[in-house]
Amino acid sequence: MKTFIKVLFASNLMLGQLQAQNNALHFNGTDNVTINHGSNSLSGTFTIEFWANPSSLSGQGFIGSRGPSDASFDIQLTGTGGLHGDIGNGSSWLTTSADAPNAGLQVGVWSHIAYVITPTGYTIYVNAVQKASGTYSGTPLAFDNNHVLNLGNYGINWGNGTYNGAMDELRIWSTARTQTEIQDNMNVELSSGTGLVVAYHFNQGVAGGNNSGVTTLIDATGTYNGTLNTFALSGSTSNWVSGANALPVELTYFSAIARENYVALQWQTASESNNQGFEIQHSTDGRNWQSIDFVAGSGTTTETLDYSYLHTNPSSKNNYYRLRQIDFDGREEFSRTVFVLIKNARTMTRIFPAVTDGLVYIEKGGEMDLKAAVFNANGQLLIDVKNTDRVDFTNMEPGIYFLIVKSGTEVVTERILKK
Repeated sequence: MKTFIKVLFASNLMLGQLQAQNNALHFNGTDNVTINHGSNSLSGTFTIEFWANPSSLSGQGFIGSRGPSDASFDIQLTGTGGLHGDIGNGSSWLTTSADAPNAGLQVGVWSHIAYVITPTGYTIYVNAVQKASGTYSGTPLAFDNNHVLNLGNYGINWGNGTYNGAMDELRIWSTARTQTEIQDNMNVELSSGTGLVVAYHFNQGVAGGNNSGVTTLIDATGTYNGTLNTFALSGSTSNWVSGANALPVELTYFSAIARENYVALQWQTASESNNQGFEIQHSTDGRNWQSIDFVAGSGTTTETLDYSYLHTNPSSKNNYYRLRQIDFDGREEFSRTVFVLIKNARTMTRIFPAVTDGLVYIEKGGEMDLKAAVFNANGQLLIDVKNTDRVDFTNMEPGIYFLIVKSGTEVVTERILKK
């Protein structure tokens, strides 16, 4: 689900991480995807997470490996918008009631689903909120050569209960993901990470177009691609389709910039729907969060809007920030986390001016080598230079750009308006 953050600049990355909304895959209730994992297996501890947008509510299988043999696992959608799961060890069931009856899934609404499965029990999250948990004892099986993993139904031999709706950003981990990890990463594409077994971004094909030759689901980790079976591959169903925003707020970017004795937060929305506002949260370790202020939103609008906030009492070292976006109806979602490291003012890197028709200057802090990169608002890299004290925007088209400068462990991002 390439959703909440279109362009994200995080200072713990070398020169920022860019995300953009793209495609999903629609299942029509008869098609499915077979995962080509061969004789490889995954058991014991694992996490399965994905985004789903049902076209109808009924007994449907999102994902499963119940075939050719049974007693492995599946995740199903119920007719009331709840979740049902079966977890086995390959020969017998450990539980057939890994259920979240109040999951709240709705037709036409994207929801993030995560099952965390261990040898002692399971936990179910919807939109990073815990909905259910249970205990058992045994070695759960995700897949092996006798239990072939399928998307869109219970398993390879289960023709009934196939999924009718769209799916996006499916990931399988060989670890038990925490609620914080799920929350922090549910709105971004990941292609690597500790314990990441498969990652399907569903970005193939042309949304709603003629995709007759696009029959492979790419695993971004390069491990297990999938094979599309009986998809129409044309039109708005049973085809590659557009992904959808998980949030009623389309955030263009969110950045945190360290100054001499404060941190400047800036973010921009391309559109808002029913947006009450943004709670600004701060952490010194990336795990324990504290609300520091609230910035009112603009309700419903299609205008591009800029927001800013000055944190005048940051930590003297590590500072993590995220936005908790809140609707008027009480729904909430979190932005991605950004990080800045506060240093002594004499060693801070400065970028100026923020509005220019020509040169932008870089005043480097310390003696470390400097790297600078310029991205446009679509996340395209335009300039990549080293050890310079200026960047020339003279020949750039008027508009918004992002200049990211890395000097040692310090990363500074500046939003540049070219007149």
